[in-house]
Amino acid sequence: MARTTTPRQAPLGRVLWAFAATLAACAAALAAGQGAAAQEGAGLAIDQVILEDGGRRLTALVSLSDASGRPVEGPPSFEAAVDGTPVTLDSVTSVVDGETGIAVLLLIDVSGSMTGEPLAQARAAVEAFVQGLPPQDRAALLPFAGSAPREAIFVPASESLAAEARALTPQANSGTALYDSVVSVFAAAERAPLERRAVLLLTDGRESGASTATGDRAIEAALASTVPLYSIALGDNADRDFLGRLTDASGGALYRAPTPADVRSIFETISLKLRGQYAISLELPPGDTLSRDLSVSADAAGTPVSAQATFPVPAELLLARPRRDAPPWLWPLAVGAPGLVVAAALFASWRRRRRYRSKLRGGPGDELQLPSRPPPLPRDAVTARLTVLAGPNAGVSVQLLDGPVDIGSGATCALRLDSAEGAVAEWHARGWLQGGRLLLRHVARGRETLVDEKPVEWASLDLNDTMRIGPHVVAFASEP
Repeated sequence: MARTTTPRQAPLGRVLWAFAATLAACAAALAAGQGAAAQEGAGLAIDQVILEDGGRRLTALVSLSDASGRPVEGPPSFEAAVDGTPVTLDSVTSVVDGETGIAVLLLIDVSGSMTGEPLAQARAAVEAFVQGLPPQDRAALLPFAGSAPREAIFVPASESLAAEARALTPQANSGTALYDSVVSVFAAAERAPLERRAVLLLTDGRESGASTATGDRAIEAALASTVPLYSIALGDNADRDFLGRLTDASGGALYRAPTPADVRSIFETISLKLRGQYAISLELPPGDTLSRDLSVSADAAGTPVSAQATFPVPAELLLARPRRDAPPWLWPLAVGAPGLVVAAALFASWRRRRRYRSKLRGGPGDELQLPSRPPPLPRDAVTARLTVLAGPNAGVSVQLLDGPVDIGSGATCALRLDSAEGAVAEWHARGWLQGGRLLLRHVARGRETLVDEKPVEWASLDLNDTMRIGPHVVAFASEP
């Protein structure tokens, strides 16, 4: 029988996500009605959470703006809490003062619909943006149309990068591979040379069917990344619904440009936002969940504001739970009790062997050796496999060895499953042998791993137990 160690609260999470998405959609609609210069979420925003020192330290990049969306001047006073518990901030640094560089990916739509004034304004906006980057920043220009952009090459702000922006040309009759381009840009962001990162997306259209990825797959890539995406929806034909979901998932913001002439001012707004960020550093207190909550509060020009963000932590940190000091009188008992137990066990074993030998001594068979048996195999020596019993990949299996086995649709997973239209993430779960059982960890955000038909974060499976991932039923069984 499988034992679930940490059940996932999936139904409640979906309800809360849907409620938050509804509120965000309402805010987007209001912002759109107010024109291009209005920014959605003026106040305090947590733009990115960076884990350092193996996940034991945290740096949050936050932006503080007034009611007009302009960065608040002067050193603000921040307060923070992790999982509802106040924490002491080690440092608060302006990214400009601290010369903290940022790697920016500029994902620019150059499909046929951008021909003329839209692309001309995009060229000017991108050129001004890259020329305004300080020397410590890096940028990569990624034009896309009917296919995902080429590999991102991060370079310092230079005339060559500005010339690259001026050389953007439309690709007529190419379609728009919006979903593939979004998945590609988040993968490129993970390879950026700096920890502080951002993606800027400009498009005037919507997916044309040129992508192999789905919209849900693109949203999943945003959820799995820690990089904020700021999208600019140009004109009335842009897919603002998808772009809103995308920016919500990444922790970025959506801007509407009713006309091409509005594009440059929005780029300037985003540039000010990135330059007005603060880096808040703190020591992450121990916890026993894979998902942690960070809340930050500050004063924005006399108005109290706050923001929250949820971020994942490495599984190995689950072992670092808060330590409670034991009373002094307990230490002798804690140290001596194991020794007493071992001594009692050895004495009982010696008594049993002595009684057995006394039965053999003095009669026929006096010269016989005591019967001996090979020592039993340790439970960790059990050899087992994960086998797909049902689903598109029925019959596929993988042997469980000493290390962990990754399960998912990605090419690097040892047990590779069909994605089933997004039901299986690229990295969906991880399993490894421990004490003759399978220790299972669910890792995909927005997806589920079911054990006993219940979604889990962690579970321990006995031999012949099964799990369900999308349409696949996977069994944990011993080697034949």
